[in-house]
Amino acid sequence: YSYCSTATNPAEEFHGYESLVVHVEQFQQRMPGAYFENHKLFWHHGQVLSEWTLFKNESTPSNDGAYVCALG
Repeated sequence: YSYCSTATNPAEEFHGYESLVVHVEQFQQRMPGAYFENHKLFWHHGQVLSEWTLFKNESTPSNDGAYVCALG
């Protein structure tokens, strides 16, 4: 099992598993009850692309986005 060594989105970049966990914890504090629905996961050459939709409540989609993670 390999952890994500670098994760990026259009606004941020995270290095190491711990920094990604901190980011998730901060997100949960800023937006309690919000969640992501993953649509696709693409694995290729040690990288993962996740396409998702953010929901701010149970039924209202807020926006779509993507994360890229380099496995290391």
